[in-house]
Amino acid sequence: MTEQLRKTKRYNRQLVRRTQKAFAIIIPLLLLFVGFLLWRTFYYQSHFYPGTVINGIDCSRASIEEAAELFQEEISRYILTIKERGGGEEKLSAQVVGLVYMANEPLKALKEEQNQAHNWLKDRTVVKEYTIDQIVALDEDRLDAALNTLIALDPSQVTEPVDAQLAKDRSGKYEVIEEVEGNALKLDEFRERVSAALMCLDEEIDLEAEDLYREPEIRVSQAMYDAADTLNTYLSAEITYTFGAEKEVVNRRTFEDWILIDEDYNVALSFEGLANYAYQTALKYDNFGEAIDFVTTTGVKLTLSGYYGWQIDQDAMILELKELIAAGETVTKEPPTSRQIGVYERTIRRTYVEIDLWNQHLYFYMEGRLMLETDIVSGCVEKGHTTPVGLFYIYHKERNAILRGEGYESPVKYWMPFNGGIGLHDASWRSAFGSHIYMYAGSHGCINLPEWAAYEIYSNVSEGTPVICYALSDHYGTLNEGWDD
Repeated sequence: MTEQLRKTKRYNRQLVRRTQKAFAIIIPLLLLFVGFLLWRTFYYQSHFYPGTVINGIDCSRASIEEAAELFQEEISRYILTIKERGGGEEKLSAQVVGLVYMANEPLKALKEEQNQAHNWLKDRTVVKEYTIDQIVALDEDRLDAALNTLIALDPSQVTEPVDAQLAKDRSGKYEVIEEVEGNALKLDEFRERVSAALMCLDEEIDLEAEDLYREPEIRVSQAMYDAADTLNTYLSAEITYTFGAEKEVVNRRTFEDWILIDEDYNVALSFEGLANYAYQTALKYDNFGEAIDFVTTTGVKLTLSGYYGWQIDQDAMILELKELIAAGETVTKEPPTSRQIGVYERTIRRTYVEIDLWNQHLYFYMEGRLMLETDIVSGCVEKGHTTPVGLFYIYHKERNAILRGEGYESPVKYWMPFNGGIGLHDASWRSAFGSHIYMYAGSHGCINLPEWAAYEIYSNVSEGTPVICYALSDHYGTLNEGWDD
């Protein structure tokens, strides 16, 4: 026990000595470190923190005065490089633009702000970039003079931007002309950017990267190419409408003004243009129901009117033209009609039926040749069924028809209506035709024919064959005394 106690005491004495030696080293180091921190804290009260960059100049650990010297030194050798489109470069020096260091106040204000907002020890590895405006000054007049010497602003060297466009070449075909970028600057923005770069001592400005060039408002697109193809298809169309011997040609000279192109390059035809063309064409050629001159077989000249002629279907023409032009068609055709009886020329076609009601006689002409003539019986005058005069046409033909009306039912072999319920037909129940039978024993308005004549006419007429009914006496249709004189 005694020996063990001695060993313990010896160990404790050694521990105390080692501890005293350690404190003798640590305490001075600690005091030195604290002193360093206090010194640095005091130092950074008047010096910028590490990593401080002002207007592009590294002012780390610099005092206000030292930072001012850095600025003055930087300004003395400062040059702004202006990179232009196409690889060109131009330079502006501080001396040329009158760039000078102003005063220390902005640096002082920044240092006070830094002291309040940061801790130098905590932020010593952080880069802190600042931009302040009042640290340098420009001579605005010298700046303007310097800018005016730049090639980028020389009118003789400037190309204005040009929009992409649809245009016609010499042959009249549409093509897409690509935009021209040019090199014209946005002048106000350019001056403002140069001024800001000088104030911040930026090393360069890339005009294209910073979007300082004026640009075309319209650039080439697939829609433009599609529109050009569509326009060329439209303009290749040529529609020739025939009006008898006359023609109306609808081509690019007619409808180019009707073409509409919207802001998205969709191509269409103006409804107003199409409608106006259809209206004007109808105004020129429509003749349905108009009076027409006719010379009878006996040489009498008559002026007739009735259900004969042509009338353009304007709605159908609008739709047809729209489709044909859009398809670029080349076609010759008759126009769409809502009525089409006879020919466009104001004459009776060479095949027609001529009925002289006063003389109760019929003539049938085939291709200009008198094919047959026969006596007839027309509508009964006494009973008020007088056959109307006028210009009509065959509606259709029917074999073995039964004609029905109030109080009668008559089967016929050849039925050819031409005026409502009035038509040409055989009348097997009659043994005589012509004379004055029609006055007291006529039909209900139809033209009664001998069966042989009805057969011949039926075999040779077609839908639309003109039927001319006329009376050469003012007494037709009356029962005046002496009518048969």
